[in-house]
Amino acid sequence: MKNTNKKLFYIKLFLLIAIFSSCTKTLYTHSDVMNRYKTKGDIINKFGLPTEKRSESGLEEWYYNFGTKTTYTYSNTQSSLLTGNANTSNKFVKFIIKNDSIVNWTTQGVDLKLTEINKKQTTLAIILGTIGSISFLAFCAWLGSL
Repeated sequence: MKNTNKKLFYIKLFLLIAIFSSCTKTLYTHSDVMNRYKTKGDIINKFGLPTEKRSESGLEEWYYNFGTKTTYTYSNTQSSLLTGNANTSNKFVKFIIKNDSIVNWTTQGVDLKLTEINKKQTTLAIILGTIGSISFLAFCAWLGSL
């Protein structure tokens, strides 16, 4: 009976994760958002003044520094010890500008996509999650009474 209980628990957990993971929808991708910026004014309105500015060959480079991002990777060695590596990278947005127009942009470690909560999907997830939890608890109580 315990094995059946565990299987049911994991199936319900998987279903809840699947339902809740679709509770948002993407309105604009990161690229869509970045491509909206056409002029220096657009950039300043969103990001303020740049961290750094450079000029070369009639082009300006505006750089916005958003700090660093550290990711950790772990692996087992032959001696069964867990070893890890830390990789640190800069988070930034960089614009290339000619006159007042944006001609190119680059980002790293920054995601500017716009999402919204899918109200119908969220409501459904809450209802199904509640029903699932209640039925799971009732099933566990029923198993315990046998």
